[in-house]
Amino acid sequence: MTTGENLQVLVVEDEATVREMVTMGLQLSGFRVLSADSGEEAVSRFGTEPYELVLIDLLLAGDNALIIAMAVRRLPGRERLIASSLGAAGAVAMRVALTFAA
Repeated sequence: MTTGENLQVLVVEDEATVREMVTMGLQLSGFRVLSADSGEEAVSRFGTEPYELVLIDLLLAGDNALIIAMAVRRLPGRERLIASSLGAAGAVAMRVALTFAA
C-alpha cells in the first residue's frame, strides 16, 4: 500500500464533520494535511505552501467553487491544464451520476 509520506494535501470542505474525517483518514495514511472550510480560505492557502493534491468538495456552498476556479488561473501552464481538466471531468461525472441516481 502506498503512503502519503512527504506529500502535502489541502482538503476544502465546508461541512466540519466531513472535513475532519477526510483529514484524519489522510493523516493516518501518512499525508501532511491542511484544510479549509471555504473557497476563500483555500485560495489564501495556495500562496503560502505548495500542495501535491487539493481535494475540493464539488458542492461547496455559495461562490466558493468559482473562487477556487479563479485561483487556478494563476497556476503555471501545465498545472493549470491538469487542474482544469480534472475539475471539469469531476463535475461532469458528478452531474451524470446524480442524474441517473434521481
